[in-house]
Order: sequence, then structure tokens, then C-alpha cells
Amino acid sequence: MTNRLRTIFLISTAIATFGVLGKSISLSEASIAEVKSYTFPSTITLPQWQLSFQQTVNPNLVKPTAYISGDFIAGTHYQYLQDRKYLDIEMRYIANTNGDLKSFITSQTGELSSVLKQDRRSGFYSLYVYKDIAISGQLEYIIKMS
Repeated sequence: MTNRLRTIFLISTAIATFGVLGKSISLSEASIAEVKSYTFPSTITLPQWQLSFQQTVNPNLVKPTAYISGDFIAGTHYQYLQDRKYLDIEMRYIANTNGDLKSFITSQTGELSSVLKQDRRSGFYSLYVYKDIAISGQLEYIIKMS
């Protein structure tokens, strides 16, 4: 008697499991979240640096690349001045990418140096450095010192 109840329970569990699995597969939809517009701040606070100028990056001037696909959402170029030294920061927000930043940066610079870091608030990110340019892999930050 116990074996019969056990068999009935196992068959019922298997039928329920396959039923839920089949329903999940048949009703699931693959979708990409719609990305709304984004506006970067008009200034970034940098102690001991003075904002020289800030302008929106023209999406038509952003170089396309074969290594990373995506939709250009927004971009801003900032230039700061400190003791006759200029700091250029270009931020770009690109959505729906394949996420292959290493290939993208290598295609733009010819080489790559990467450091993986972690921030408690935003998680993991990478910082890529090439000559006097640093590129962060969370949003696309391009920072150049001259």
C-alpha cells in the first residue's frame, strides 16, 4: 500500500512539474526593455577644477563600430581647467549593446589594459587605460588629460 501511494505521489509531482514547465515555456516572451532618454548633469563637481565648457555629444558624430552594437541614447562632453591643465570627460550612454567593451575599446585604441573594481552602490565595473585616456565600463566615460 505504501509503495502504491508513493508511486501516485511521484507521478502527480512529475505531471505538475512538467505542466508548469510547459506553461512557462509557452507563455514566455523575450523582450528588450525600452530605454527612455537620458540627460547628463550640466556639471560634474570636481574639487579644485573649474568647468571650462560643456556640450552635448552629437549622435551623428559618434563613430560606429563593428565590435559593439547598440543605440546611442545620450552623450555629454565636459572640459575642466586647473593650473593650465585641461581635463576632458566625455560620457556616453549606449543601450541595447552586446556588452563586449573589451573588443570595442581595443578597436578604438589598438590595445587594452583593464582593472576590475567593485563599488558597493553600483556593483562591478572595469576601468580601461590607454596612454592618457581612461574608459570606464559601466556607462561609457572617456576621460583625457592634456
